[in-house]
Amino acid sequence: RLATCLHSCVTPLRRMMVANAKSLDRQNAYGIRDDRMADENVEGLDVLRHHHHALHQALAKLDAEDVTINKLVVLREMLQSNIVMLSDSQFLSLLVESNTCEVRCAEFAAWLCGLQDQCGNAKKEYAEAEVQTEPVQLGPELPETAPQEPVQIVEETRNDSHDSHVGDTYIKLGHLRKVLESGDVALLRGSWLSKHASELKKLPRRQELPSEAFWGTSDVAGLFELCENALAETKKTESAPWLPFLSIIWNWQTPGHPDPEGNQFNEISSVVSLFVSRIRREMGHIRLLDCAVFLDWTCLFQEPRSRVEEASYQRGVKEMNCWYCHQLIHKLQLTGVSDDRGWPTVERAMSLMAGHEKVFDLGAMGTRRAGDWTGFQHKCSLDGKPPQVPKLFNNIIDEKTFTNESDRAVAKQRYREAFFALVGSRQVLSYVGLKWGPKDAKGLVAVLNNCRWLKELDLADNRIGDKGVDHLAPSLASLDSLELLSLHNNDIGDEGAICLSTALLQMKNLTRLILFSNRIRQAGARSLAKSFPECPRLKILALGDNQIGDKGCEYLATQLPKVEALETISISGNDIGYVGMQSMVECLPKCRNLNEFAAHTNRIDDAGLELLAGVLPQCSHLTWLELGVNAFSDSGVSKLARVLPSCEELFRLDLQSNKISDQGATRLALALQSCKKLTKCVLSDCNIGDAGARSFAAAIPKAPKLDLLYLDGNQLARSSQMMIRNAWERANKAPTTILRGEEVDSLAI
Repeated sequence: RLATCLHSCVTPLRRMMVANAKSLDRQNAYGIRDDRMADENVEGLDVLRHHHHALHQALAKLDAEDVTINKLVVLREMLQSNIVMLSDSQFLSLLVESNTCEVRCAEFAAWLCGLQDQCGNAKKEYAEAEVQTEPVQLGPELPETAPQEPVQIVEETRNDSHDSHVGDTYIKLGHLRKVLESGDVALLRGSWLSKHASELKKLPRRQELPSEAFWGTSDVAGLFELCENALAETKKTESAPWLPFLSIIWNWQTPGHPDPEGNQFNEISSVVSLFVSRIRREMGHIRLLDCAVFLDWTCLFQEPRSRVEEASYQRGVKEMNCWYCHQLIHKLQLTGVSDDRGWPTVERAMSLMAGHEKVFDLGAMGTRRAGDWTGFQHKCSLDGKPPQVPKLFNNIIDEKTFTNESDRAVAKQRYREAFFALVGSRQVLSYVGLKWGPKDAKGLVAVLNNCRWLKELDLADNRIGDKGVDHLAPSLASLDSLELLSLHNNDIGDEGAICLSTALLQMKNLTRLILFSNRIRQAGARSLAKSFPECPRLKILALGDNQIGDKGCEYLATQLPKVEALETISISGNDIGYVGMQSMVECLPKCRNLNEFAAHTNRIDDAGLELLAGVLPQCSHLTWLELGVNAFSDSGVSKLARVLPSCEELFRLDLQSNKISDQGATRLALALQSCKKLTKCVLSDCNIGDAGARSFAAAIPKAPKLDLLYLDGNQLARSSQMMIRNAWERANKAPTTILRGEEVDSLAI
């Protein structure tokens, strides 16, 4: 009864919106609403929101003890199908709150009846906009009396794996394999394409190609076994994962054939040969010797088609997105040809959304072709621009031409699905090193407004500057789930830092803020420092390679102890001297969870190091200390060496490029023998000689955990080198002294 009453209330509202829905994006396939509505729908949207709020109030009145779980699910489905998406966590949280209410089902039903009467005017006004709707399954009737035993409702936690669809379809192999096993899409063998390129003036359609040109359905299992091996190989070598697939995005020159003169085919075949050579060179040892090429003309059945071929074509077309959006597939674009066609525009845009690093522009190759795949990548890589939100991209599509006008709406829907799968529903977005400027940052604003689940945003190595941060700040403030923000090397000065600080006031879940290599000075540091206490979960603060100086360091020191979660502070490369260290040593012991402190490449002298050494024993969780490239000498190092055994958790110490001679080295060597967890000690490019080497040789067998010693760039004689090598052997440790930046098993310089 409740479900029936609810349905009768919301149906006229649904009809009202359907009648006005020509430019209204209500909800996409992934449960993400696009609130950028057309102007003519604003009034209708306000009405809908008003009644939606009323229904929320109704749910708040519902006493969960009087309704079974099944009936509650029915009510949830009513809301989902008739108004807007209400997530399980929101719905169940309302029900949990309703446990304290005293209103019974009968009163709730009466309230709904009142709402039904209020909707009478809406029924009359939109009667002419009658739209046939599918009947809603209401389920069994509610019992006349409430169940005697209360129903226990457990609040459902929000599912944070919003990338699950992306993971299944656009990252993993399962969906690709399923498509190929169906036979609706047949991929070309790259070796066949290269071998017969000179014989073919133009590519025949799929029906006219021999079977040996394709990876058949019987080859799919073997192909994907090789793909799994290839991914395992890239993981083993810690290189970027990729698949032996190429997806070609070309321009259809005529309705009857995309490339009647064969010009595009010649360019494609030469690149396919380079890709095959790369596969054989890098993956030949696992018997991967060929690639699979997707070309819509040859991989799908083309007209004229039989009835069976038509059915296969329609199924294959539905899976087109996976060939342009999969993040492990390389995509080749031919942008040098006319760009007024609709489908190539959509395919290029979707491929760039999947990641710029695997998208290449054949139009940039010119007449001088690359000699190998590496040269081709360097010559034809694409920087790209921020993706367009569907509403703006629709305007671009409206200006393009389609052979079949009905494809225009299909293209818009395909792009929309790809956008929300690859961007809108993602938890991680990385746009690193794309040379984006302030205009690109402005274009990114609309994208971020659709990324409600975003947790990590990496914009490192761009050029967005102060104006770019000004554009981004309001959107950043609205990203409630954001945990990582990286703006490393973006030419951001004080103005940008001040704009960013306003956004930080709202970023309650931020845990990592990366601002390395910018131009932030004292004013920017002051503004940022004031905002840090509003980020209670901040763990990592990276402000290295800026220009905050001693005064900026003072501003930070007054605010950082208020951030209880803070674990890492990096202020390297900021022209900080004794005065700055005076402020910082007052701050560090108050940061109770501090485990990493980096202050290399500054002006810290012996007096500054002595101040720091005085407070290090109070930093009980410190594990990582970086003080390389400063101005201290043996005097300061001696003070530091005295307290190192008190730093019980310290496992890495970096003192490289300081004025440390044999005297300081001897003091350090004695301290290493009492450091319980110190495993890595960096003393590169100091002034350590043979006497210091003898001290380290004596300390190595006695140091409990030491397994890595950087000594390159010092003045060690051959005999001293052999002495240290023998010390490693006596300690039954691998000789992992580092020379010239590389780990070696001998000490030959």
